[in-house]
Amino acid sequence: LEKHAFDLRDALGDTLHALGLRATEKGLELACQVQSDVPDRLLGDLDRFRQVLVNLIGNAVKFTEQGEVVLEVRLQPDRRDDACLHFLIRDTGIGIAPDKQAEIFESFTQAENSTTRTYGGTGLGLAICSQLVKMMDGKIWLESEEGAGSTFHFTARFGLGPDSPGAIPVAPESLHQLRVLVIDDNETSRNILGDMLRNWKMSPSLAAGGAEGLEMLQSRQSGEEAFQLILLDVMMPGMDGIEVVHQVRKEFGDQTPPILVLSSPGQLSSTKDLARYGVHRNVTKPIKQSELLVDAIMQVFELATRNESGSRASRVTPRPSAIPPMKILLAEDGQINQIVATTILQERGHSVTLARNGREALDAFGRGQFDAILMD
Repeated sequence: LEKHAFDLRDALGDTLHALGLRATEKGLELACQVQSDVPDRLLGDLDRFRQVLVNLIGNAVKFTEQGEVVLEVRLQPDRRDDACLHFLIRDTGIGIAPDKQAEIFESFTQAENSTTRTYGGTGLGLAICSQLVKMMDGKIWLESEEGAGSTFHFTARFGLGPDSPGAIPVAPESLHQLRVLVIDDNETSRNILGDMLRNWKMSPSLAAGGAEGLEMLQSRQSGEEAFQLILLDVMMPGMDGIEVVHQVRKEFGDQTPPILVLSSPGQLSSTKDLARYGVHRNVTKPIKQSELLVDAIMQVFELATRNESGSRASRVTPRPSAIPPMKILLAEDGQINQIVATTILQERGHSVTLARNGREALDAFGRGQFDAILMD
């Protein structure tokens, strides 16, 4: 395994965003909750770690038809100088029969023939995950109830990077006690946002839908406890986010607090029209803490820190690469490996053309010039 410094929360956010479109297409909520005591700056093999996450979360999305897929990260009690983290991937999918659970991490084991025909199998993915987790000085296991969903667990050990224990982005004091109304119909996402805001010493109030959110606004906007910011999910049953914005603007006019909308990949055909609806910014779900705080909330209140060139300072330190950017043809038929390889290559500045089989690879090769070809 290689060892590089990386920011855990940003790495998780980037990985989930890569999987977000597939979840959105199936109508699933994809969420991530990192406990506040989990260190952020870690030392480890980010590529192998991401491969485990993409396999497990990708399988959870594949085998879930409705509901949600949630990644949770906890810090394991430990007396060593490094960090042992516990990752839980919970879904509301089809579950796994008890007699299949013991062998699910073995090579080529499938849950059931009928399941494989319907959803596709996991192939070598889980067996590879098991080996990678062992290499990271961890273990992997699962809890599952057929018809009710599964929770895959794994632990992994990481070194503590420089500036750790800076566990979470820190809000400036001027945002402490900021009164924020969160409107989101998904209970898990709503609670995650509430925890995030409380960790920044803000004061969130949670509403389970547009009608409840409007009632809370009506009861408080004329007093000293008026809300100062609204976080609003776009896709909600009954009254969606855009309709809520219309109602709020109609009732409160210029007294409407700033509004940030939360949308999953592919839910908004364009963000250009948001301003005319009275929306200040769109934040893509699953929420990355740095994007919500630094890119959205602090921007709205003009508190974002800027470097000497005037651009917002980035929290991510790019990994140095001795290879200049290249045009790469990637031939790979596995969806999980496509995501992993494309993400890694693009992070290093390369341009990737994806071919899903040999015929597509030959066609792409005939149409363009490439510096390198990676082929399964």
